[in-house]
Amino acid sequence: MGADAERRRPPGDGGYMDIVLASYPRSGVTYLRHLIEALAPSITTQSLYPEAPMPGILRSNEPWAQGQRTIALVKHHEHAPVMDSFERPGGEYLTAIYLVRDGRDALVSQAHYELAVGTVGENKPTTFEDMLEQLIIGEIPMEGPGNRFYHWGAHTIGWLTRIPKPRILRYSDICEQPLELVLSTVAVILDGLGIPRNPRFTEDKQADVQSFSQLQQGCPWMFRRGISGSWRDEMPERLQRLFWQHHGNAMKLAGYTE
Repeated sequence: MGADAERRRPPGDGGYMDIVLASYPRSGVTYLRHLIEALAPSITTQSLYPEAPMPGILRSNEPWAQGQRTIALVKHHEHAPVMDSFERPGGEYLTAIYLVRDGRDALVSQAHYELAVGTVGENKPTTFEDMLEQLIIGEIPMEGPGNRFYHWGAHTIGWLTRIPKPRILRYSDICEQPLELVLSTVAVILDGLGIPRNPRFTEDKQADVQSFSQLQQGCPWMFRRGISGSWRDEMPERLQRLFWQHHGNAMKLAGYTE
């Protein structure tokens, strides 16, 4: 019943979470939210977590709360089984968009982020290499309740093998393409999900949309390098080998090769 019932239920009906914007941290989901809000002016995307304000980038930094009567597109970094435990009427599954990025790039970016603004705790590593190593082997705890740890491979396998399958986007689809192509890609996804968007969104309206490089200038702590392959000059060879030991199966499943 789940997937069919979910497609029939109008987005925003019942105050439940409608669509999950899922990704491992540092995989481009904040930029995806910016693009969605530009294309669909009636939509304000939200996060499962409290966030710092980003005026001019996102409409709101208020976390999502169940019971809202608006269409809810909610960012989160949880594993698939955790999100599927959220209440939905009649046992329906959440619709999901999964944004996937090369794990080496994601973990390099996350190591920088955790050192700069992360909330890992008092005993967190103090150097980039130590932080990266602990992220690779899965020893950095996730925020929130429970004994949970970040692990790119487990997160990616869980979402890519989830039933019903999520709609897959790649980091390179939204962060490394010309803006016009990026907007076209996101528009197709919104149309497929039945999300109303601005039918008169034309080139003159693209002024409201910032490129990744523009966002870097305005919010450098959130938007770092924005390229694929940055791991090549930041991940030491010994950690590259360690990464493949822990995440090789997930990389192959996601279509990334050595």
